[in-house]
Amino acid sequence: MPILIKMHSNEPGSTWEPMVSAGYSREAELQELLQTGSSELVPADPSLDEQHVVYARELFTAAGPIDLVGIGSSGSVTIMECKLARNRQIKREVVGQVLDYAASLWQMDVASVAAAFRTSAGHDPFDALREKFEADGPAFDEEQCRVEVGRRLLDGDFRLLVAVDEIDADLRRIIQYVNRRGGLGRGLKLVALEFPRFEIGSVQVLVPESYGDELAVAPPTPGELTEIQRLHLEYWTGFQEYLHKRGTPIEFSKPQSASIASSRVGASGLTFRAWNLMNDGHSGVEAFPKSQEARARFVVVNRGLVDERLRRFGEVNWRFEPDPPVVSLSRDGKREGMPTDKQQWPKLMEWMAGALEELASLFGPTGQDNGAADDASRERDV
Repeated sequence: MPILIKMHSNEPGSTWEPMVSAGYSREAELQELLQTGSSELVPADPSLDEQHVVYARELFTAAGPIDLVGIGSSGSVTIMECKLARNRQIKREVVGQVLDYAASLWQMDVASVAAAFRTSAGHDPFDALREKFEADGPAFDEEQCRVEVGRRLLDGDFRLLVAVDEIDADLRRIIQYVNRRGGLGRGLKLVALEFPRFEIGSVQVLVPESYGDELAVAPPTPGELTEIQRLHLEYWTGFQEYLHKRGTPIEFSKPQSASIASSRVGASGLTFRAWNLMNDGHSGVEAFPKSQEARARFVVVNRGLVDERLRRFGEVNWRFEPDPPVVSLSRDGKREGMPTDKQQWPKLMEWMAGALEELASLFGPTGQDNGAADDASRERDV
């Protein structure tokens, strides 16, 4: 059916006139149209409480430049590829292409993705989100957003968008199959966005439409968690209780059904994260400074003495660029049956708590001796 428009409805004798398809001469036009990430053009994931999303165009990855990558205020990660109907890739290859891009972002760290975003867009995604929140009034929980972005990167929990000028039958069938069969994986959703463009005289009209969100299987409720998600939730709940009984002053925000848990910034100006990869047996903790005072302590600390104290906990890794700086400890507990063997959890929790306490001791306000260890910490059996 043609799209009709009455330009001057109040004038006698005005008639409905058909609009003609304007189309796009090249895919870059569609990219440019969507780059602003207007919510009227690119709808947020309806399953999330998403207030703002910021986009970077041509974000470089090992798989090549992604047309558009979005970071949402809830911590969502969106990967968008633009294709025109006359491009035969729209039928099959574009799905493989967005999966290739998703795989290239999978298990990247937040700092690396933010750096690529800055290179592409010219600004930091979290700074851009903060500015949007400041304009609206409510506060932006940047730390929680970073934690959720990190979790989604680690788990590959992405929203994949294919933006086209016309959804053809083949693409529609692929999206129906993927989403009605439970998605490409837990948390991975494939959606098509259609942007046919019409014009009459100097007036242009877009008729955007999305297809796929309404087909996707709803995320699991707490009673429908996968076995791994249940294990994560049980472990982090138990770990919080263990920290409380132990008297460790580090508190995590809430029990997680994912592999990463994060503490909120405390008096030390440090943020702590812990991870527990039940699929491959690796676990670890990390600390990074948020306040200026904590950053100063982090930079001047005697790394040799710190390494000596931390090495008993496992592999020590430092990163100073891109910002923020991070020191992390990791261990491979697969041979010990960790972390899926619940009988091993007390030992794993003891190791994790001890490592977190050591990081707090070294980089907190009382750790300015640049590596002197207290006797109790040295004698603790891990």
